[in-house]
Amino acid sequence: MSSLFSAGDSSVSLSSGRRHAAATAIVADSWLPRLLERCGDVLVIAWGGSGVRALFVALFSGSQRDPSQVVRLVSVAVLCAAIVHVLLVGVDGLLTPPMTGLVWVVAMPVAFAIVCLPGAAVRAWHLSRTFGGRKLRDW
Repeated sequence: MSSLFSAGDSSVSLSSGRRHAAATAIVADSWLPRLLERCGDVLVIAWGGSGVRALFVALFSGSQRDPSQVVRLVSVAVLCAAIVHVLLVGVDGLLTPPMTGLVWVVAMPVAFAIVCLPGAAVRAWHLSRTFGGRKLRDW
């Protein structure tokens, strides 16, 4: 399949391979793809040496999974989302729709409490799943 590129008065018909080579040459001469590639390389190098990566690997590997640490990680994510939301919309924007504001106002202290006491949250979850020592689904 060939395409027709016109440049002024002359027209050139290029094959698919030649079009690919021409596009590759244009991209190779551009600064934006090189900048994006360098940014990606920096992120990959930083991720490889980060402490967060080691924490994720330890938390989500099957042999070392501690429920309280997983709960803490999830609550940190919820707390970060709530803080970013408040910073983006402001306190006035947070309270404009009353139910949405109520959800964020409740989510932030609950997430903070779970970050501080993840073991208690795990125990409370397990207790809520049982009634008098019996599982709820046994009733």
